[in-house]
Amino acid sequence: MSSARQILKGAMKLVSRRCAERRFLLRPDAYTTQVFLYCLAYAATEFNILIHALVALDNHYHLVLTDVDGVLPKFMERFDGLLARALNAHRGRWESFFAPGSYSAVDLDTPEDCLSKVVYVLTNPVKALLVDRSRRWTGATSARWRFGETRTFTRPDGAFFGPTSKLPAEVSLTLAPLPGFDDLTPKQLDDLVRERVIA
Repeated sequence: MSSARQILKGAMKLVSRRCAERRFLLRPDAYTTQVFLYCLAYAATEFNILIHALVALDNHYHLVLTDVDGVLPKFMERFDGLLARALNAHRGRWESFFAPGSYSAVDLDTPEDCLSKVVYVLTNPVKALLVDRSRRWTGATSARWRFGETRTFTRPDGAFFGPTSKLPAEVSLTLAPLPGFDDLTPKQLDDLVRERVIA
């Protein structure tokens, strides 16, 4: 039995989750990307989670986030549940979508820790030899977002999101600036992250 997680209000985390058997269930086609971003925006809004960086590779995803209200388990249950059910329904699957066990949540104790993990997340497709530049990854990623920028995502069509769905037609997500860098403008923070990514 694993140890209980420490859940604190305002905690910064690097959250990761792998697909079952490392299968390519998050491969970056247009529908998968739309579903991932819609479900993330919906769950983050519902549970007041600030998203600082995100990437979905073929068989796992990473998020850098701040858990404002100390509700990370509820957010993860909602996000993972919606994502798994929607993509399983789309592909006619019935088996587990995610690997057994829970998600990984690494504490980020300082602003520098948070910055370092944002760079890690954005460069993950490059490290995996999938692209030569992070901005060229075609799946879900915040590599082409600016801090403070809000994007709106339309509810996908498909088996899970049928005409009787009670989920909203649109949801929005703002890429939240990193905590502890209040002396920088969003553009300066974008430039700092870009410099670290290039390095």
